Amino acid sequence: MHVTRVELDNIKSYERADFSFEPGTTAIVGPNGAGKTTILEAIAWTLFDTLDYSKDDFLRRGAKKGSARVTFESDVDGRRYTVYRDTANGYYIYDPELKLKLEEKKANVAPMLGRLLGIEAGTDLPALFKSAIGVPQGLLTADFLKTSSQRKAAFDRLLKVEEYREGAERLRDTVNLIRERVSETRERIGRAEGTLARYEEMTAEHESTSARARELNAALEDLRREVAAGKTRVASFEEAERRVAESRARADRADVERKAAERSLAELRSKLDEAERARTQQQASEADYHAHLAALVELGRLETERAERDRLLAEINRVSGLLAAAEADARRLSVALEAAGRARGLLKEIEVEVTAQEELERERERLRELRSHAMAARDSLARLDSELNNLRAQHKQASENFKQAERAQDAPARVAGLESEQLGLHNALSRAERASTERKHLTNQRRDLTREIKRLQEITAALERKTHDLETRAAGAERAAELEASGRELAEQAAHLRAEIARDEKMRAEVKGGLCPILSERCLNIGEGQTLEGYFKDHLTANRAELQTVQAEAKRVDTQTRTAREAGVALGQLERERGQHAHERELLRTRESLLATLDRDLAALPSDDRELDELRSKLIGVDADLISARETLMRHAELEPLRQRLKEIEEEGKRKKEDRAGLAAAASAIETLERDIGETDARLRALNDPRARLSVRRAEAEQETTLRAEVAGAQDAANAFTAERDELAARSKRFADFDARWASTLAARDATAPAYRVYLESASLAATVGARAGEVERARAEATRASREAEEAQGAHDAAVAAYDRAAHSNARDALALALASEANTSAKLEHARETAEKLAAEIARLDAVRAEWQEEIRAQERLKRLDEATEFMRDILKKAGPEVTRSYVAHISVEANQFFREITGDAGRTLRWSSDYEIMLEEDGHERSFINLSGGEQMVAALSVRLALLKQLSDIRIAFFDEPTVNMDAERRENLARQIGQVRHFSQLFVISHDDTFEESVDHVLVLTGEQETAGASAS
Repeated sequence: MHVTRVELDNIKSYERADFSFEPGTTAIVGPNGAGKTTILEAIAWTLFDTLDYSKDDFLRRGAKKGSARVTFESDVDGRRYTVYRDTANGYYIYDPELKLKLEEKKANVAPMLGRLLGIEAGTDLPALFKSAIGVPQGLLTADFLKTSSQRKAAFDRLLKVEEYREGAERLRDTVNLIRERVSETRERIGRAEGTLARYEEMTAEHESTSARARELNAALEDLRREVAAGKTRVASFEEAERRVAESRARADRADVERKAAERSLAELRSKLDEAERARTQQQASEADYHAHLAALVELGRLETERAERDRLLAEINRVSGLLAAAEADARRLSVALEAAGRARGLLKEIEVEVTAQEELERERERLRELRSHAMAARDSLARLDSELNNLRAQHKQASENFKQAERAQDAPARVAGLESEQLGLHNALSRAERASTERKHLTNQRRDLTREIKRLQEITAALERKTHDLETRAAGAERAAELEASGRELAEQAAHLRAEIARDEKMRAEVKGGLCPILSERCLNIGEGQTLEGYFKDHLTANRAELQTVQAEAKRVDTQTRTAREAGVALGQLERERGQHAHERELLRTRESLLATLDRDLAALPSDDRELDELRSKLIGVDADLISARETLMRHAELEPLRQRLKEIEEEGKRKKEDRAGLAAAASAIETLERDIGETDARLRALNDPRARLSVRRAEAEQETTLRAEVAGAQDAANAFTAERDELAARSKRFADFDARWASTLAARDATAPAYRVYLESASLAATVGARAGEVERARAEATRASREAEEAQGAHDAAVAAYDRAAHSNARDALALALASEANTSAKLEHARETAEKLAAEIARLDAVRAEWQEEIRAQERLKRLDEATEFMRDILKKAGPEVTRSYVAHISVEANQFFREITGDAGRTLRWSSDYEIMLEEDGHERSFINLSGGEQMVAALSVRLALLKQLSDIRIAFFDEPTVNMDAERRENLARQIGQVRHFSQLFVISHDDTFEESVDHVLVLTGEQETAGASAS
């Protein structure tokens, strides 16, 4: 991709700017502060979400919102896109051809930008930009000068090294979760097997309960027909009873209405009398009422007059206050006028002292400037001493390093041998680690399989015991149907006997004087000398004795029935348990065969990790020796640079000693200058700042004419306020008798107030005399009507009482109650039978679901075990993949960096290598030098090559920015680096930001910024 256009609006120093760019290398040139880096920052912020400070600091001072538009051509599809971003929340990608916004908001823009720029998903865009695309000013070599641990922190995140280790750690949680799920599944399988033990028993019980419910339903239908006939008879009697109650209610209501009408008539007569008395009171107080109203009108008029008087008094007080203020101003101004006259006489005396003060101040400034130069020389002298000490330390260190480099003659051969040994150990270690991982994997499988076999053995033994127990319990299951029929017959006999006992108890209670409760006459069915009570008592005793016998037999048969049902359930369960037992035995044989296979595979592998530990220990030792040997080799490679460095240090030390002698002479005058400055300051303090005193006195004297005019004005104002006060006092005399008139009117109002209130209170009531007289007449007519209706309602009630037979109604109700009791008893039994059947059906359905879940849990257990094996295998792969991928990344980047280095320098005799700990090494003539031992120019080119290789390896972006790469370089090094950057190939666009013309001859395009205009439009040319 390459950037074609950058538009800025209210960004930093730009009010509005528009820049166009072409492929190739572009130099952006201008003085400091011209806005060169702002263009780079706008591209970084818009395309790579990178800004090293807040958006408010990126905004132009005084503007409310700033924005940047960056147009680029994508290498993915060859089309152009514009990305807009502002300092508020605006962020979107625009397609100029389609004239359409493709994505909005940061969450959607960032993924699409990654695709259009050809960046791998998951890449840290800000880190990629700062490490490769747009390295900040002065930091091109900084990362490679750090320690090994600091370099690892800087580049691991960019190369995604930690992702593999983190992935393996995250899979540990997955493995634990899977094993927890296996344990939970095993528990659920055990619970389901215990729940399914009662399935056959419940099925048989459900069938017998359903048959009993059908029998009770038929008996209930017969009883309901009997109850319906009884309800019809009772309903006719209840209708007659209802008519009696209704007529009684109407008669009572009519009587209540008659009494209410009479009370209402009396109340209305009382209210009419009250209204007539109020009219008499109104007529007596009418004269005082009108007098009170006249007094209120007069008080309102006097209130207006009092407000006018109060305003006049307030104005008099205000004018008096202004008069006092004017007199005080006149006195104050007179005093100031006298002071101004005195100040004018002192001016000439102070002017002489001011001249002396100015001469002393000029002398003091001259002395201070000399002192400043002397102190600067002293500071330079201290800094130069420090530099000389550093040069001495560098000379000592370089001498020591030179001696060590001379001693390292055998380092190349030793490094080659150790690298060969390291490679062999890596291969052997890889084989041993694979064998160890496979052994751990098979051991985990064997442990789980052993637990599974033990569980299956326990289940098989339990099923054998259960089968034997069920065979014993299944005896006698064939008698279940016969016993259930006998139990139903006994239940019917018991129900019949209970109904007879209930009827006899009711008859016995109703017998009085030997009368038959049904026929209301002498009963002829009893024996001689026997009463009806005795007859029913003997009958009750016989029925109760028979009921006890039937209940005892029913209890015995019920016990036998339950035993037979349990035997039937056990018989059904026996077949199911036999099938389950066969299935578990077959599963056990399969697991035992698989265990034997695992044991054979484990026997073919090493029994422990001793060989692996030995290889790792050897590798650690070889790595340590190799590091030491490489360090020795690097020291040997530094021999010639160190010799040159020693010569440079000696020359630089001689030059600095000469500079020190001149600075020491200049610094020795500081004490004398300090003493002269102190004496000058003392003489200035003795004068007591005559310039300030002269300024004050001159200001006082200049006010004399103004003060004289102000004194005359203040006296005139005082005279005007005196005249205005006298006029207002004369106008206030017409209110002299106001208080007497106010008191007289107020007394008249208070004297007539009681009569006024009586008139108002009685007026409203007196007005109702006519209306209340009409209400009395209407109430009298209503009382007559209510009396007539009460007599008619009482006659209707007497007729209804004569048509109702209460005794016959009671007999019909008792017969219905007996039928209803039988119906309720049968209905309750039926409801209980149905509820029991429904509960059993629901429980059977639940057990069916449990059986399906049990089968599914067994299948899930198998799936989880396979998943556990696969996940553990993936964890082992990820643990090994991280270092391998890192080595692969570094190797590819190292090759690319070496190619860039050779292209830039044009020297194929030197090899650049980027090591696994992210250190840059330069090999020349069989010797390697570390990055810190390279010259400044070599460091710059080496760092540039590695960062370009990083960018090429990690993304499809072929664009890079270099912000002031020549900072702190001399002219020769700047020109060399400019030529080297101009020779970079394989990149669509390179931007170089510089404050001078170093790059103008080495690049394809140049954009010159003057920094003089806030609105700019330019193209690189």
